[in-house]
Amino acid sequence: METAGFSTSFRAWAVMVLAAALTYGCATYSGSNLVAGKSTAAEVESTMGAPAERMDAAGGEKVWFYPRGPAGRQTFAVRIGPDGVVRGVEQRLTEANIAKLAFGNTTEKDARALLGPPNLVYNYPRIKRSFWEYKMTAGENQTSNLKILALEFSADGILRGSTFQDDVAGFDLGGACLTC
Repeated sequence: METAGFSTSFRAWAVMVLAAALTYGCATYSGSNLVAGKSTAAEVESTMGAPAERMDAAGGEKVWFYPRGPAGRQTFAVRIGPDGVVRGVEQRLTEANIAKLAFGNTTEKDARALLGPPNLVYNYPRIKRSFWEYKMTAGENQTSNLKILALEFSADGILRGSTFQDDVAGFDLGGACLTC
C-alpha cells in the first residue's frame, strides 16, 4: 500500500531507525555509560559532547556541567580527577542539593558549583540584586512534576532568598505536560 509516495515498509524502517537513534541517544544522555575510575575525559566529551561549563574543584578535580532535558530540567555534573579519569557522574538539580543552600552564607560560586549553570539570570541594578532561575523536576514523578527554583543574590554575591514553586507554564489547563 502506498500513501503519499511512501510504502508501509519504508515507514516501518523509518520508525525502527528513529527508535534506534533515540535509544542510543538516551543511553549516553546522562553519562550513564561512563565508569568512575576508568572512563577518561576524552570519553566524556565523545559521549556527552562539550560541557556547558567547566569548573575547578578541590584537590585538582574538574567538574563539567551538562544541562539536559526539556528546558534544561536536569544538570549532570561529571567530576574528573587531575589524572583525567572520571571520578563520578551525578544529577545536580535535586531537592537534596537545594537543602544545602544557606541564606546569608552560600555564595554565587557555591551555588553554581552545587547546581551548575542556571537556565536564566536576571540582573536588577537598581535594587542591587540578581536572580538565577533553574527549571527542574521534583519528587518521584520526574516527568510531570515541573518546578522552578529561583535564587536571589545581593550585590556582594551572597544568597538572600529563594522560591521553589510549580512551573505552571509547563502545563496546559488540563494538567498535561507541554514541555515533557
